[in-house]
Amino acid sequence: MHFGFIVKVLFLFDNLGMYRKFNPNPLNRSVGDCTVRAMCALFDTDWFTSYDALTAEGRILCDMPSANAVFGSYLYSKGFNKRLVYNFPTHIINIREFADTHPKGMYLLATGSHVVTAIDGDYFDSWDSGEEAIIYYWERS
Repeated sequence: MHFGFIVKVLFLFDNLGMYRKFNPNPLNRSVGDCTVRAMCALFDTDWFTSYDALTAEGRILCDMPSANAVFGSYLYSKGFNKRLVYNFPTHIINIREFADTHPKGMYLLATGSHVVTAIDGDYFDSWDSGEEAIIYYWERS
């Protein structure tokens, strides 16, 4: 009787958003360039192409490529819109849960200090950031 419940719970957790290891950084670094790595996954580009695009946008805005305003402006120019996540003290939506509840579509998810791409229910990062709480996300309209 309890065994069936445990199997159902394990199945539920096993079907949460799937982490996909993804690190396009040519030197395999995974600190300080999460915005570039996320753009690589989102637009299926190499690290240099994404870095150059964000740097060009940063130059226009006189800000760093990883600044929210810079990657936000870039995403907006590509047809993405920003959406807030309404977290509650009793329930905070993390990257894994977001991916699980969004099985179709392309998203850039933002925490307080990290960004990651989710595509069709999977999230792509150089480390498993699934437990990080999401503050907002960008989705293609």
